[in-house]
Amino acid sequence: MERLYLAGGYGFKEIDRIGIQPLIDILAKKFELILPFEKAKDNGQKLAELERELRSEKPSDSPAQILKKMREINWQIGKGNEDHIRACDRILAIADGPDQDAGTAAECGFGYALGKRCDAYRGDFRPSGENSACIVSLQLEYFIRASGGIFFFSFEEVKLHFEN
Repeated sequence: MERLYLAGGYGFKEIDRIGIQPLIDILAKKFELILPFEKAKDNGQKLAELERELRSEKPSDSPAQILKKMREINWQIGKGNEDHIRACDRILAIADGPDQDAGTAAECGFGYALGKRCDAYRGDFRPSGENSACIVSLQLEYFIRASGGIFFFSFEEVKLHFEN
């Protein structure tokens, strides 16, 4: 079974984590899924706690120490994502929003450099590229198309494509 890395900023907000579930269910029938937000869930929670601590009136540690801990966790998450992208067979980028998630674009670019196919899901009808010929940012679109990837504009399209 092919391994698919699901790139996107969907893990930062509860509403997005809930909304992405039907797509995950569709993909899980065809792929072994690599869900970076699930893989980094504990570290994400630690970062949220440290962020709250940093902004509290009386932090238990110095701001410099808190930031040092945060940088270490950031490194772990970034390295983990690198390892997961290296281990996957292909990437599906969630490319919704008026401006795509910077991490998603970086993950697709890295995957493209490794020779991975990168497809994209964009269920958002709003314009988002630098000009009218772009579906998403021109660089992200380049990585997707140059890798042989395609765009999906609904969960139904994803389902129909991967059922065949």
